[in-house]
Amino acid sequence: MPPHRVFSLRAAFEIRSPGLEVNEAPLYRLPFAVVFSHAVSTPALGVALGALEAFRERTKTRVSSRDQSSVAEDPFIHLHLAETTAEVATWCDRVLNNLRAMMDQVRAGEELSHAQRARYRWDAAHAVTIGARAVDRLFTASGGRAIFRSNPIQRAWRDVHAIRAHTGNDLEKIAPIFGRIELDLPPNDMRF
Repeated sequence: MPPHRVFSLRAAFEIRSPGLEVNEAPLYRLPFAVVFSHAVSTPALGVALGALEAFRERTKTRVSSRDQSSVAEDPFIHLHLAETTAEVATWCDRVLNNLRAMMDQVRAGEELSHAQRARYRWDAAHAVTIGARAVDRLFTASGGRAIFRSNPIQRAWRDVHAIRAHTGNDLEKIAPIFGRIELDLPPNDMRF
């Protein structure tokens, strides 16, 4: 293959891709690993938001098969809804604030430090854990009918766990990157 048709991942991770000569937009000044980690993680929060909306709508009219009571009156359902809403909203805000801060910094002509890169990557992957936990909570609170194809919660459950399975969202692999930087050790992952 001719060299001009080869894209070097190492160059992308080191923010020295040849495209930087023609693409001057701030987005292209971000480290590829930080951009990619957000691309494979943030959909988990979107899935959780969709599951929350579906849960709210279905719960309004859901009737308990046990005693025919309104599930919307169940205080435990209120707790699940409140916890999930707060957790997902907090992490949506956190990820958006991180993205805003990154873009502001590169617009100012500054590079992200290793500590910032590590934290942003950790936060992006941890957002997947939050999204999965939120959907799991709603799935459980939806009862046995949550597994039916007609229930959008099952689709959210499958989607968020597929997102969680991506290696870029594996907290055990990302923790050493974060930990090494926090402890003043050099990064040992070229994708950093």
